[in-house]
Amino acid sequence: MVSPTEPALFVYCEGATEAEFIKDLRAHWRIPQRQVVVVGACGVPGSVVGTARKKQRELRERDAEVWAVFDRDEHPSWNAAIELAGRLGIRLAASNPCFELWAILLYTEQWAHLERHEAQHRLRALHAGYHHERSPYLELGLVLPGIADARRRCEGLRRRAEADGDAWRNPTSGVHALVDAIHRRVPTA
Repeated sequence: MVSPTEPALFVYCEGATEAEFIKDLRAHWRIPQRQVVVVGACGVPGSVVGTARKKQRELRERDAEVWAVFDRDEHPSWNAAIELAGRLGIRLAASNPCFELWAILLYTEQWAHLERHEAQHRLRALHAGYHHERSPYLELGLVLPGIADARRRCEGLRRRAEADGDAWRNPTSGVHALVDAIHRRVPTA
């Protein structure tokens, strides 16, 4: 059971794009900040998991989830971060190749391998106002209608990846699971 006085979900993000999206969702769904705490710009995957691990140690007995959000990009610590998070019970919303894959899935299917820069370029064509360098954020009003479809698309990618023996291969994203976890905290009446 979620305590009304303690944060229920701690989310540690590699960058600002992911953190802003999560904060926007939290605000849209009117979830108190203490229920979903978001920290952005935690660095490379190993650093994100390390920061999440510190919070997890602090929480010990509390009823809270700790999440790590990061991209594959070209990070050499990707596999080690995935493995460490799994051993520690830190939930993952990782994306391969990058968070922009989740954003693409909000609009359309993406079954083929996709490089990071290609994903950024493709998202720019799909999402008005997005530009990786100048404005790397999603306008929530534009993407909210696609969340259910993106979730279904992520699940399809996950099943296919697991069947092929590589649960985090390109393309995959775990952002849908984090979105679900956040949505479960929407206040009722």
